[in-house]
Amino acid sequence: ANGRGVESKTACKQVERIALLRLKDMLPQ
Repeated sequence: ANGRGVESKTACKQVERIALLRLKDMLPQ
């Protein structure tokens, strides 16, 4: 019953990581 929650948590972390990487790529440094 707890597995689904862990999976969703890891998925959210992956989405956040990808979003941050894309933002860094789009922003001029």
